[in-house]
Amino acid sequence: YESGAFEYAQPSFTRLIKMQNEFYPNQWGLNNTGQNGGTAGVDINAPEAWTLTRGCSNIRVAVIDQGVDLDHPDLATNLLPGFDATDGGDGGINGDCWGNDAHGTCCAGILGAVNNTIGTIGVASNCRIIPIRVTYTQNGNEIWDDDWVVSAINHAWEDDGADVLSCSWRYQSVVAINNEINNALTSGRNNLGCVIVFAVGNNNNSVSYPANSNPDIIAVGAMSPCGQRKRSSSNIWEVNAGVSTDPLGVSCDNEKWWGSNYGNELDVIAPGVFVPTSDIQDSSGYNTTAGTGGNYYQTFNGTSSAAPHVAGV
Repeated sequence: YESGAFEYAQPSFTRLIKMQNEFYPNQWGLNNTGQNGGTAGVDINAPEAWTLTRGCSNIRVAVIDQGVDLDHPDLATNLLPGFDATDGGDGGINGDCWGNDAHGTCCAGILGAVNNTIGTIGVASNCRIIPIRVTYTQNGNEIWDDDWVVSAINHAWEDDGADVLSCSWRYQSVVAINNEINNALTSGRNNLGCVIVFAVGNNNNSVSYPANSNPDIIAVGAMSPCGQRKRSSSNIWEVNAGVSTDPLGVSCDNEKWWGSNYGNELDVIAPGVFVPTSDIQDSSGYNTTAGTGGNYYQTFNGTSSAAPHVAGV
């Protein structure tokens, strides 16, 4: 440059740029920038929390559900050996899912998807997940058994040493289940007690069982991107047209068919609408797109999606 023969001179720098997980920008529950017409800042402050920790590998979270896609590229490295609490019908080996039973895979992704360069990021991406299958579908019916529920909870805290139990389902009140939940709450974590998280249900009514069965359970409802409890009356299009039956205003969604349960037992609400997460790979699960395009589902919803946010926290 000083010779005057060159217009400018500068080093050719090597730059190491961390790739962003493809669908992280859509995860308003982690970092709300106004996606889906929501309110910026209405989220769980995940990026701020991640400056302190993303969890640690000695923390175990049991996802008690329909099983998990054990080979999912966003989950596999965070999965510990799992358990099938069912009768073993239609798969379930090592906590695997079966057919289109994607519910557990979606919940696991919200909680602990690996922080890599694909898909989504889990709330606690450095923690480990224990996949436990407690139910499966067959001929259009979801199969449950009281013994399976008791066995799943017992295995999580007593055999697998889970610190946290994430349960995105409801059931009928059963004494044996109450007792096993209490065992986990008192005797888990070497008698410190497990953290147990249950979804409260999606009937726009009172909190469902088992979320309402024990005051030490963390009972989780669902909120919209605008920070309101998800209600069946909410409809952004009606509000935009000036016709709203929602006394608290717009709830940033167009899903009128469900509302988050509420009541005295409710502890907290968390993101539960338009939640991107992992899905069973290929065309199985909720997203039936063939190939890798089917590995993720962009609109998982309900208190089922809210509960793993809290379990991850």
